[in-house]
Parts: sequence; C-alpha cells; structure tokens
Amino acid sequence: MKVKSISNTRKGRVYDIETPTHDYILWNGLISHNTQETYSKTIISGGTGIQYSADWSLIVGRRQVKDDKTKEMLGYDFILNSEKSRFIKEKSALVYAATYEHGVDPYGGLLDIALLTGHVVKPKNGWFSRPTVENDKNWRRAESSCDEFWKPLLEDATFDAEIGKLYLLSSEGTTVDSKLLEAIGEGVDPTTGEVVG
Repeated sequence: MKVKSISNTRKGRVYDIETPTHDYILWNGLISHNTQETYSKTIISGGTGIQYSADWSLIVGRRQVKDDKTKEMLGYDFILNSEKSRFIKEKSALVYAATYEHGVDPYGGLLDIALLTGHVVKPKNGWFSRPTVENDKNWRRAESSCDEFWKPLLEDATFDAEIGKLYLLSSEGTTVDSKLLEAIGEGVDPTTGEVVG
C-alpha cells in the first residue's frame, strides 16, 4: 500500500492511500473509486486480450426512471454503450427500459430512435405522433409503449432501413441478423440461426 502526502490549505495533512482495488481513502474517512485519471474511462477487466479478441464489447450503464409528479422511483433505463463491435457503429448507445411493475419494456428506447429517423414527431411538448400513420392521434410517452403504437412502424421497411443507417457499420439495408449470419458463415440454419453440423 502506498501513502502519499498531499499539501492543502487546511491545517493538518490529507493522505491518499491506494488499495489493490483502486479505491482511494481520502482525508476524514472519504472513499472514492476509479480516480486514477481526471476523466476516468470505464474499462473491461481482465486485460486487453479480451477486448482485442471480442466481436462485441458493451459497457452497461443505468439511469433511474422516476414518476414526473411524485418523483417515486419506477425502475431503470439500462444503456448499452458499444465500445467495440464488428456489426454496429462504435460509441452507439442502446437503451433498454425495465420497471419494477412491468419488467422489461419490449419497446423501451425505440421512441428516441423513431424520433431520430423521423418516423415519430413531437407536434407539441410532451406529445408524440407518427406521420406515416394516417389520421394518427397524439400520444403521451407512457401510452406509446404498446403494440398499437409500434406495430405499423415495425412493419414499415423504411423504419428498419433508417435504423440500419443509424447503427450498422454497413448501411446497405441489411439487418443485424443477416450480418451476424454472414459473419458466422455456412453451417447456420438461416431460419432459426441454429448452428448445424
């Protein structure tokens, strides 16, 4: 264990004690973590070999989801940050929503993507609409997480193509599944994705 004295303007000394887990015990019992650098980057443990040989490297973060009125915690949005990928653009962030009451939201994160592609617009603050759907009503964010809202968009080939342009390394209109099967090569059943042989 290394102990370094740090000068300060207070009376007394402040000590920075580095532990094997890279936690730092600072003055007056304060403990900090990952302070090796000014702007410490989250890394995958186990050495760089894992990072270099991986097809995918995702770092998972999360943010709280709270009720707008009561400020009660409802769950989390899990953010998957692509540090390395052979299929999607690096530094892409994919969001998965999970609440205590309903579990994983199958449409969590799609609303923000649809706003980027233009398949969903905000006609006024707090409301959403789908310009490709004839006579569409205005929806609140909480109401939009249902089959009725997403089915027309998920069946729209242009929506799939625009998502491909946002995230895929090659935006030739192919889906992530077909890219994955192409990378794996022969010996894969194209209908199920099962490895054969």
